[in-house]
Amino acid sequence: MSIKIKAYSTLLGSRLSVSQALQFHKNLFNYAAADLASIPELVDLVNEWEQRLNEFDATFRNGGYKYETFIVTGKDTGRDFTTRALVSRITTMYNYPLSEEQRLEAVRLYSIVDTYKKADRREYEAETSFVRNLISDLRKHTDLLIKYGFVEVVDRLEVENDEFDVAFNTRTAARQEVRDQGNLKDHRKNTNEKFDRVCKVVTGLMLMPTTPEVKTKLTKSIGVINSNVEQFNGIYGRHAGIVAKQKKKEEDKDDNGDKKPEPTPPSPPDQPNQNPDNTLPPAPDTPNQTPDATPPPINPEDLNPPAAGERKR
Repeated sequence: MSIKIKAYSTLLGSRLSVSQALQFHKNLFNYAAADLASIPELVDLVNEWEQRLNEFDATFRNGGYKYETFIVTGKDTGRDFTTRALVSRITTMYNYPLSEEQRLEAVRLYSIVDTYKKADRREYEAETSFVRNLISDLRKHTDLLIKYGFVEVVDRLEVENDEFDVAFNTRTAARQEVRDQGNLKDHRKNTNEKFDRVCKVVTGLMLMPTTPEVKTKLTKSIGVINSNVEQFNGIYGRHAGIVAKQKKKEEDKDDNGDKKPEPTPPSPPDQPNQNPDNTLPPAPDTPNQTPDATPPPINPEDLNPPAAGERKR
């Protein structure tokens, strides 16, 4: 009786996480591919499996463009802060001028920033354009910028805006590169299909007459596959148990995150009330042997019985 490959179809679905699925294929390939690739009927299939596995691994390691997005967010936060600081300082000078001359000069600058004061709320590229226009219009009044100390802030805003633009373009290029590589879901599916094809051919070869050497290699490879199937089924089982336990803990908490009180047991059913007035029932009647509570008087003669021959009177 030939050895069989254990059921693995559930592991090729969504049962494992992406990282677990990738490790599953890596384990199988590292320990079984060498023997399988030495069998003529499996050479091409193993090579295709390796190619899909490498693509799956490369896409997983790439990690998308999260780092580029992090840089873009940081650069945008910096220029937003500087834009608000510049607008706030000019607005304060406009609202609280120290002289009539300062009030008139503040109007010239405020009329510009008032047009762009909501630039930081716009989309990335629109904000970049707005900030550039703001800087260009303010520099038409270089004398006022120098007089009131705004030159440094304007120069800083220009540098931060340019740095953001470079970071944004870098992320756009990284995003396109990821799209060209394909997504993890497709690479995982392709790798699963090639592995499934290898297993089907291995199963078929085990049923056919082959040399002892080939049988040995097939048997060894099936052992590797079965061992990993058992291992990753165990990993999934532990993970599912942890998730279920955590879910129950969350269900046992109230809206404030505190543990819910234990449910109150139901009260026993009410018994019919035989004594609605809640009074004690009367004691049963007993025959009264001594109606008068006072004992009868004692006759002294009864205490001294008569002597022999003497009649009692």
